Amino acid sequence: MVRGRWTKNQIELNRTFLTRLPDKFEIYLGAEKVQVVNKKSCGILIVKSFYLPSSREITVRKIGSEISAGPVLGIMARGLDDESAERFIRYFMKGSVLSYVFDESQLTKQQINGYYFDEEWHHLKLPKPNFVFDRTYPSRPENRSRLPRSAFINPITQFSKSQVAKILAQNGIAVPETFSGTFEKAYRMFSLFYLKPDRGSFGQDMFIVQKQSEDYTVYTSTSDTLHTYSANEIEWLLGAIQENGYILQRGIEPIYYKGEPADFRLHLLADPHPRVTLIAARTSRWPFLYTSTPKRIIKTGRVLSEKDKKALEDLAIKVHSVISKVYGPYVELSLDVVQEKSSEKFYVIDVNGKSTRVHPQILRYDIEEYFRAPEKLANHLFVTGGDLSMGMGRVR
Repeated sequence: MVRGRWTKNQIELNRTFLTRLPDKFEIYLGAEKVQVVNKKSCGILIVKSFYLPSSREITVRKIGSEISAGPVLGIMARGLDDESAERFIRYFMKGSVLSYVFDESQLTKQQINGYYFDEEWHHLKLPKPNFVFDRTYPSRPENRSRLPRSAFINPITQFSKSQVAKILAQNGIAVPETFSGTFEKAYRMFSLFYLKPDRGSFGQDMFIVQKQSEDYTVYTSTSDTLHTYSANEIEWLLGAIQENGYILQRGIEPIYYKGEPADFRLHLLADPHPRVTLIAARTSRWPFLYTSTPKRIIKTGRVLSEKDKKALEDLAIKVHSVISKVYGPYVELSLDVVQEKSSEKFYVIDVNGKSTRVHPQILRYDIEEYFRAPEKLANHLFVTGGDLSMGMGRVR
């Protein structure tokens, strides 16, 4: 394995390494096989198929008879054009490896045309990436099948809540009891339960149901309203939504901060090794827990002891490990966690594959590290061979 630089149509490499190779051969540049000419005396490979406007670091490795150069990182977006490419600029401000942004529609074409940034944007033909950071929402499984040699980072951006709950529980991670399908028996088990779309809705289309002595109080998140339902009306609601991909999740009585129900939002980054970059406590505007639109966001130290904070960080790292083993590598992940008031036990309420970055100006964390992380992870996986062993998640 040797490191070099790719400039224009030339890859500069160690001459000793090149002397062991033929004058002409094929190399995988990212996920694309290309013909190169070996100028051994000059220490360069001539790449005829692609032209790079500026210099980028590149690693060349030889495994058996196969030679590959990378990493090539493609950030995949949806509905991308000349104007909207600008919103991805922060991923490229300190870039060192070859990375670019492209629209997912390019995967159906023979050749990818993407947006490459070098002081200005260039729209040009680029090699297929061997690492794809999926920024589409929701992700589409067919995209992964169109690049079979590529490792998708954050391969599923909209998890199935019921599936994730089952996977976490099987790995010893506490989650509230979660039901999908029919709710006729399940809803009678709990005095507080949440009805949510099985796949992400950013806090919308939720119903929070509390059992009273004779009837039910129902909060509807979409309209931000509270109503009283009879038992018959609750059964009607359950029948209406259970065919529309909803889950029923037991409500956990949380801890309180200044009399307000509180939960925690955690962010993790793998750059390349997973670490918790943020724990934020959120309080609810209502007497029950609903923090998609929180009353306040505060630093965790005001709510948790150092011991509990460490336990929460350890829990988050374990969740990241489980998710990555089942689905594939995740460079960023966010969790919603509740600490039960009576037992002080932490429950994972939700896992998000496309994180919402929470108020960096309030919580004072380094948001720039989120934009540097995909390159760091891709480079680590390429150098260690992770793109071969972690390429595709096992769950579709």
